[in-house]
Amino acid sequence: MIWFYRVLIVFGSMMSFFYGLRAVRIFGFPEKKQSLPQYNKSWYIHQFWFNFVGSATGWFLLLLFFLILKDIKLENLSFAHISIFLTGILGIIGLLPTILAGVATSFANLVGKIIEKLK
Repeated sequence: MIWFYRVLIVFGSMMSFFYGLRAVRIFGFPEKKQSLPQYNKSWYIHQFWFNFVGSATGWFLLLLFFLILKDIKLENLSFAHISIFLTGILGIIGLLPTILAGVATSFANLVGKIIEKLK
């Protein structure tokens, strides 16, 4: 069974690197006709890091879920276990960074509106 975890780690690392490199093209500009916008290098480095870490987190959580699953019975699965699994899936398909950015933006907008109302 150890081979499964090793394969998961290697494959997850490769896919995380792929998402880091190609996320701007995958999620933002899917057609070959469209050219990527010209941002500075810092923006591209941030996009690489943001998407690489999001994907790597997903693979890590999926590995964690499988490690937990081998030690417990299915009837003992809790909401926390299912949350780990679902967050892992969101990470490996590349949506975790987008969701986290959306939550952060929504929170900032909410705080801004609360401050505006308090004035």
